[in-house]
Amino acid sequence: MKKIINSQRIPIIVDTDTLQASLIKRAPRAIDNIYVIPDDATIVWKKVDPNLEDRTVDVKKGDIMIVFYDRDCKKDFVIVKGADEWLEAIDNYENALQTRKEEWAAKQKMECEEDCGTNCVKCEL
Repeated sequence: MKKIINSQRIPIIVDTDTLQASLIKRAPRAIDNIYVIPDDATIVWKKVDPNLEDRTVDVKKGDIMIVFYDRDCKKDFVIVKGADEWLEAIDNYENALQTRKEEWAAKQKMECEEDCGTNCVKCEL
């Protein structure tokens, strides 16, 4: 049996019969952006590279569009369908980012003097 094991965010594959471990081939870091499709729609993607074709793709709400900046990928984007764990991870990131912003704003407000008045730069944040 082969198992994929996470070792410090570097997944390795281990053959439990022979006890041999090897790395999983990884792709280059070519992802430019990740978008969550807000509604059912049709994507009309105009080519930027003369070697590529214009693309039209039907997508559903909740699909994820991954856009590549590296032209060696030979694709401008791919669509990931039914990606509940991706959506959960993106939501977790957005929630954590919002929490950090609120904590920073609260900290800035606490550092301000109580009788500073309404024109205080820190209170305006």
